[in-house]
Amino acid sequence: MVTDFGVAKALTVSSDERNPDSLTSLGIALGTPSYIAPEQATADPTMDHRADIYSFGAMAYEMLSGKPPFAAKTPQAMLAAHISERPVPLIERRPDVPPMLNALVMSCLEKSPDKRPQTADQLMTLLDEIVLSRDDTRTPTEPSEPAVLPPPPPPPTRKSSPSPARRYLIIGGALAIVALGVFFGRSMLGRKPLPAPGDFPQPPSSQVKSIAVLPLVNVNGDSANEYLSDGLSDEIMGALSKVPGLRVASRTSAFSFKGTRLDAREIGRRLNVGTLLEGTMRRDGDQLRVSVQLTNVADNLGIWSGTFSRKMKDVFSVQDSISQAIVNALAVKLSGNDSLQMTKRGTERVDAFDLYLKGRFFVNKNTEADIRKGLSYYEQALATDPNYARASAGVAYAWIALADDYVAPKDAYPRAKVAALQALRLDPALAEARSALGAVHLWYDWNPPDAARELTEAMRLDPTNVYAYRYYGNLLKGMGRFDSALVVIRKAQQLDPLSPGRLNSVALMYTTLGKYDQAIAEAKTALEIDPGYDDAYLAIGNALLSQGKPAEALAQFSRATKMGNRMQSGIATAEAALGHRDRALAMVQKLEAESRRRYIGPETIAAVYFKLGDRDNGFAWLDKAYEARSAYMALLRSDRRWDSVKDDPRFTSLVKKVGI
Repeated sequence: MVTDFGVAKALTVSSDERNPDSLTSLGIALGTPSYIAPEQATADPTMDHRADIYSFGAMAYEMLSGKPPFAAKTPQAMLAAHISERPVPLIERRPDVPPMLNALVMSCLEKSPDKRPQTADQLMTLLDEIVLSRDDTRTPTEPSEPAVLPPPPPPPTRKSSPSPARRYLIIGGALAIVALGVFFGRSMLGRKPLPAPGDFPQPPSSQVKSIAVLPLVNVNGDSANEYLSDGLSDEIMGALSKVPGLRVASRTSAFSFKGTRLDAREIGRRLNVGTLLEGTMRRDGDQLRVSVQLTNVADNLGIWSGTFSRKMKDVFSVQDSISQAIVNALAVKLSGNDSLQMTKRGTERVDAFDLYLKGRFFVNKNTEADIRKGLSYYEQALATDPNYARASAGVAYAWIALADDYVAPKDAYPRAKVAALQALRLDPALAEARSALGAVHLWYDWNPPDAARELTEAMRLDPTNVYAYRYYGNLLKGMGRFDSALVVIRKAQQLDPLSPGRLNSVALMYTTLGKYDQAIAEAKTALEIDPGYDDAYLAIGNALLSQGKPAEALAQFSRATKMGNRMQSGIATAEAALGHRDRALAMVQKLEAESRRRYIGPETIAAVYFKLGDRDNGFAWLDKAYEARSAYMALLRSDRRWDSVKDDPRFTSLVKKVGI
């Protein structure tokens, strides 16, 4: 077996962060996907020899269990698994593996290099201790104390050339694992040969529990209560997503079935889940009545149902009762801490909670008026309970949603940052606040290290946080690490498969990669899900422009129902590409006039001038985008609109100034 030893060093040497044009070397993750370390999968230039220790752990895991840590159908899916998923503990696949050996192998597979054995010497010392501590007189069934590895020493402060210890890891380490496999295989199994990979029992697929929480139907027909039926569905979904061993379909995907009458089996097939929770909500004044049913997708039969009639002040107990009943019905075992996490809500004030639900309801509508209305409700919730961290995180997300499209970045992102930091002071483990802060570091601060720190921590705290994956994928994209960016953006789309926005993100990534037909296909799929999703027309049009098909691009841009400044810029650019100079000039001058009344992204104007061949005006507006701290400057490396001017020294200078 050949594993990835030494690839980390090769990639570190080949990646030059100081050269903004070294996109190819930065955009390729080297290594065999089955054994590649997370930092290799994301082409992290700061990686060191500890990536090889991860690869060593992956090899040891497979040699001892008969299967690799992760199984995936494609290399991209395998990379995503190494970045974001946790392997099944080795001891669960091979129960007779000693706890100390299980602990060692699993520590090698830690996502954070700081949590792995730090050197080859340390790894070999631990292996030696396992062999020496093995008491061959004890039978395999005798209990043993759980093994806890000693904390790793501080990470090395500087990189060094491969040492004898490193070579010992490569040669002796592999031999030690083989020896351990043979030794434990014989001593524990009565000196029988080590079983073949296919001999190990695998858990039946029925043990993989999954659920989709469909939006509760607001049966009394009062649209003023729609926020509450949606909000309760969200809260139940959020509580269940904290349950270990239970996969919960994302909100956007589950809510795409709102108002439909599809068979449970069809919904389950589309969402790839085994169970569905659906029901109704009725609110009459202070009285609340919620009826829910849990259905098995395979046979369309009910597993459990319940009706809860309470006063609005008891809404928290309704949520908790439903969540606990589902956990019991699915026979999911919870620890005491799991139960606490499931019922954690951030406030005990029902009035603050009610305002928070209204805020989220309106922000999710994603129009300027609705986002501003939602922001107002979030602020009211925070005024009602100043310690409500989720409300503060909601304020941050509302400002991020307004930024660039509706509000000047300098007026929005600093406010988002203050709100996110406030949320983290109240609750440092709040993943949504980490994700919001990471977004500000990416789009406004142009600070990749801080953005990466917050976003990876958000993913660790909540592996289903779609926004964290979305922002992290864009961070990698902005840095020119295109293959890694595609993996992460695809992961976000897999977490939220029926979201037109996530499909559109994949489409934009394919345009960056020059795979225009695939980009168009992804955007068309987004339109099949939501024919009113105008950003998909923008993605298709831009892909067609890059293909040299301006007439087709113009037709796609013109199909949009809302003519925002980005769509108008696309139309003007297509007109310029068609040689309709007067039309293009008239449109860009209209955008310029509009920009004097309200914020319009200066880069949208720059794109038209570049297509007209006017580089001076184009760079003048791109400089304005820099001064305005437009989020789109973070994607200078990947944006195809600038292909025609990337040879200009002014562009190279701008990339260096942004610093991503």
